[in-house]
Amino acid sequence: MSETFKVEVPGAKYPCSKELQTLSANADQWKKLLKKAHGQQAKCLCQGQGAKLLNIRYLKGSDRYFLAKCANTGPEHAFDCRFFSDAESRSGLQSYVEGVVREGDDNDVSVRLSQAIQIRASHDDADPRPVPAFNPSKPKRTQRVMTLLGLLHLLWTRSNLHSWFPRMAGKRSDATLEWLLEKTAEDIKTYRMSLDRVLLTPAKKGSTGARRNVSVLQRAKKNNYRLIAVGVLEPFAGAVDGTVDHLPELSLKSSAGIPKLYLNEQVWSEAQKSFAREIAAWKKGAKTIAIAFFNLRKNSPYCDVLEVALMRVSEMLIPLDSGLEAIVEAMLRAQQRKFSKPLRFDADEQTLPDFWLNDLADEYPMEVFGMSTPDYQQRKAAKINHYQTEYAQRLGWWHWDAAADCDVTSLPPLPPATK
Repeated sequence: MSETFKVEVPGAKYPCSKELQTLSANADQWKKLLKKAHGQQAKCLCQGQGAKLLNIRYLKGSDRYFLAKCANTGPEHAFDCRFFSDAESRSGLQSYVEGVVREGDDNDVSVRLSQAIQIRASHDDADPRPVPAFNPSKPKRTQRVMTLLGLLHLLWTRSNLHSWFPRMAGKRSDATLEWLLEKTAEDIKTYRMSLDRVLLTPAKKGSTGARRNVSVLQRAKKNNYRLIAVGVLEPFAGAVDGTVDHLPELSLKSSAGIPKLYLNEQVWSEAQKSFAREIAAWKKGAKTIAIAFFNLRKNSPYCDVLEVALMRVSEMLIPLDSGLEAIVEAMLRAQQRKFSKPLRFDADEQTLPDFWLNDLADEYPMEVFGMSTPDYQQRKAAKINHYQTEYAQRLGWWHWDAAADCDVTSLPPLPPATK
């Protein structure tokens, strides 16, 4: 969980403490203070660099006042601040053309998905909004829509599930997914609605989350919406020949209120091509997240999956690309370091490190080299050149050449934390 830091609010004699902002006993006092200052800006007092200005917003539907970071100011806040978000340059978000992802001033973000939510009688995938244009002056920005995998990465980064700091120990588990994903989805806008209206999240039988999932299903049937489900895949049950050429159903853990997600052969075949690495890891016991886009059947409790995306994660839900990364992730947590896993979204060839170490005074990338094929060696040389050019004259960068020496006891040491 991210931290709530003191804030300066116009009209308050002293900085407002975490307790004033969060405790129910102080709710009336906090509301009066924000109401009086509504229309002005507050300031976050976390240890981040920058102005860290906050908007004071009013939510008419619930008669609630709240603080929201100004658009595109997330990198100004401290890594463990609740208003922090990574700069686009630290993830694959930098690959989208302008207009695909737009940050608002209410802690919200609008995205243009590759699939339509509303089912129409004709021209089913048509989107009334114009497709954002490619700008040749910005060659890195080539992606004009966000795919299902990109949406999964967006949910993870905006939930801060891609990052870790020591105070999270004991506070993160599968049980946190339901609340985190639901709250995050409320602030993601697409097709003129918030994502929580069509997102089904992990839930235990008889829970509030299960009832919410049922409510989302009922609304979708009434309004002819497609739906999205996300959760932890059930462990691989095994197969006679060890293959999973056909998977009839996508089974999620804690799936109360989520209908049976039936897979046809074409959808699963496409998933096997796109997520071969993730499926191989899942078969070996790795925790794996699935997100599915699906249609409800008419007059039936079942549904048909249209698209699937998969993502391997650690036990602490940090995304991983390999078993070697899992070793490094466990080492970082054992050494009580602050770090994050940059997610690729829909980017192609942009150079991203395997991890960012976030408790130093400057950016510090971490890279694991785990293969020795000719193509990989060529890519490795390009990465080394990039890191040497960008970081050698700063704090440097860390790498583990596991292809040359995979002994975990010989992992290179990390620089000591400085913040």
